[in-house]
Amino acid sequence: MAFWVMVAGLVAFSGFRHDTGTDFPLYETLLEQLDPTQAWWPQMVASPQDPGFTLLSLICLSISSDVQLVMIVSAVLTVTPMCLALRYSSKTLWFSMLLYVLLAGYLFPMNLVRQGIAVALNFYAWRYLDSHRERFLLINAVASLFHLSALVAAALQYVLRNIRPGRMFYTTVAVIAAAGIAILALPVDSLLAGNDSRYLEYLETARKNALDIGVGTIATIVFRLGTLVYTGSARSNTGEHRRFQVFATATLPFLCVGVFVSAVARMELYFASALLILLPRVAVSRQPRMLHITGIVMAASVYFVATLLSFYDLLPYQIWVPSPTDPWFAGW
Repeated sequence: MAFWVMVAGLVAFSGFRHDTGTDFPLYETLLEQLDPTQAWWPQMVASPQDPGFTLLSLICLSISSDVQLVMIVSAVLTVTPMCLALRYSSKTLWFSMLLYVLLAGYLFPMNLVRQGIAVALNFYAWRYLDSHRERFLLINAVASLFHLSALVAAALQYVLRNIRPGRMFYTTVAVIAAAGIAILALPVDSLLAGNDSRYLEYLETARKNALDIGVGTIATIVFRLGTLVYTGSARSNTGEHRRFQVFATATLPFLCVGVFVSAVARMELYFASALLILLPRVAVSRQPRMLHITGIVMAASVYFVATLLSFYDLLPYQIWVPSPTDPWFAGW
């Protein structure tokens, strides 16, 4: 019962936000272009959004023309699979759910709504990596309808599922990350732009904006390296621990390349969920236990505050309060 109360609270806080977050006005505008009274398939084909999210939007808009219903249903599809996956894999559920919030896994879907749903479904599917692999494929196929990147993440996870986190693996990760940085750091703007000064100016501006965003990504890399050293120093021979360590380490190449291309950094979201299980397991296995738990919570709290103040534009938080004049009640 307590579990579902926590889930309901997380769903409500996310789903009932209104005009909060950098992407909320964008989704509002896009949803206003959909008409559930017209044929759905042509709208799904023409929509700039993924077909699964467009279909979900049309279903919700056929019930109420208020965009808020889409946000509430999206929150259910994001929070519920994440929490169910944590309940399945975590031995200290309260700790994992706390880190789910503090490590910003709960925050990012308030902006990246479609990818948030895809990441949650992908994380839920991890339980089927060893058995019932057809379910792993099916769930990720559904996730890809909300964000195509889920297929790339699922393929990588399937390849990495039995890799041992040894020296060769860490060296490979470092080489891939360094190669990505080296390629993207090259001064290729003039080559891409040719002799057109307009394109050259555009590329230079884009690179500058990417580097501005990359400062936060670099901070995330530093924090991630610290957590990986902590979890990697734990002496555990279980295959599950090794898999989660490999998945968590796989975030680094995406983050390193993401310093220059922010969209690539978002791929790490599919792998970072491993820390929600790894960190609590390592903390409760060490002595003094309370000291380790307190240290992780304090570090995660600093990360949470820094993320909240720097990204997502979630402050000030505004809550949606329905009234009889809202489109929500139309047709009821």
